[in-house]
Amino acid sequence: MQQPPDGIIVHRHGREQQPVVVIDDFVPYADQIMEFASKATFGESGAFFPGVRAQFDPGYLRGASEALKYATREVFGIKSNPAVKQCYLSYVTTPPAALKPEQRRAHYDTSDPNMLAILHYLCDEEDGGTSFYRHRATGFETVPQERSLPLLKEIDRETEAFGEPAPGYLNGDTEQFERIASYKAKFNRAIIYRSMTLHSGDISNDRAFTTDIKTGRLTVNSFVTTA
Repeated sequence: MQQPPDGIIVHRHGREQQPVVVIDDFVPYADQIMEFASKATFGESGAFFPGVRAQFDPGYLRGASEALKYATREVFGIKSNPAVKQCYLSYVTTPPAALKPEQRRAHYDTSDPNMLAILHYLCDEEDGGTSFYRHRATGFETVPQERSLPLLKEIDRETEAFGEPAPGYLNGDTEQFERIASYKAKFNRAIIYRSMTLHSGDISNDRAFTTDIKTGRLTVNSFVTTA
């Protein structure tokens, strides 16, 4: 593998040695994205994200084309240009006591091994980075299709035996999950990882949850497929 360009660091973590690519100064117009976000219309998100989302133009990734080319080709072994499947602004608004049980655990975005997640922070370290986890009972760090049902069954068994996780954001080791890596947020930093990797945002349970995107955890979340 070629040496990464300046501003790009490649990490591998856990027993499975899954790669995470960290890219600082991801795009040259991050402040303009913040301005756009301040006027965007946000709506409800899916089951796992604890906040609101707004559609965003995936063309913005052209500003990071060289960094993305290195990450996809040299780190993840993708020789063709990946297609962007989703791209949206995401803003955390849900207080700890209001989290659904599935939002209190580590999760994965998709079982597709050909899907990459690009998480672009438009916030600072105190707003929360991202951690990766191993499910203790199964040892799973990633959840491809063949692991999806066994993991679900084991979580159902654990819930029946021990109850749902206590209200609050996941921030480190629990009886169910072991944290195996953590990456700090930084304004205009992006991390890239396989979307089947178990992860969770490092969101403080003591923070104030507001609707002012200039003071909260704002990110751009994109998913690209390599198939």
